[in-house]
Amino acid sequence: MASISLHEDIDAASALVFKCHKFPDPRGVHWWNKDCALALLAVYLVALHGLVRKSAIHTLCNVIAQSKRQWAHDFLHHTTSENLWEATAWRKGRSIKRIPPLLISHSTLSYNPIQMSTALQQCFFVMDRPQVAPIQPDDPPPLPPYDFPPITEEEVKAAIVPTSNQSTPGSSGINYALLKWAFRARPDRFTSIYNMSISLGYHPWKDTLVVIIPKPHKPNYSLPKAYHPISLLECCGKLLEKIIARHILSDAHTFDILPNSQFGS
Repeated sequence: MASISLHEDIDAASALVFKCHKFPDPRGVHWWNKDCALALLAVYLVALHGLVRKSAIHTLCNVIAQSKRQWAHDFLHHTTSENLWEATAWRKGRSIKRIPPLLISHSTLSYNPIQMSTALQQCFFVMDRPQVAPIQPDDPPPLPPYDFPPITEEEVKAAIVPTSNQSTPGSSGINYALLKWAFRARPDRFTSIYNMSISLGYHPWKDTLVVIIPKPHKPNYSLPKAYHPISLLECCGKLLEKIIARHILSDAHTFDILPNSQFGS
């Protein structure tokens, strides 16, 4: 409940401070001008079928292409330092929110999101996971328990300062920039939640948002294997894991836990 309350308070504070995000109108693109509007109006006024309509659509495409070229020329020749960096990102292409139809069987393509998600799930995730007992016969003898030291505000600050504000957030949409502002206002809430998580042995942010990313240079994007999933974890949870990882790494060096064969540390 404390983690949910923290997210709700951040959302409430953001709603009071920031303006509501509005999705841009596709008709309000920068390159749209009067010539494009007149060419589009000509398409609406002509007949629904026939060579006249095909000619009007062909004219509309040419007008749009010419308008795009003219806008790009003016943008690059009368640009600022901020717009120049924006232009360098164009080579990465245009992001899309939908993927093409997937092959859910040997000869069936589907646009259905449920069927597509099922095909991707069967391709990437193990459906029948075997049960693994927590205690195995060849386990070494247990060692005496070690009390985890409480997390302090200095540790949270050291972990949150170097984080990037451009990091993609999880399903809540709360990124590191909002967490930095929230920590500056109430650092005690972070240490309280993190210490309670350790004492109770419970991870409050165990859910993740899986996003499907296409692999580059694949000949057929109707196959599920042409994509790969990435997990977008909650930034609050990643911050907690970062702090615990520093503790574990410090203890591994201090108490000489790792053998000499583990060169990664």
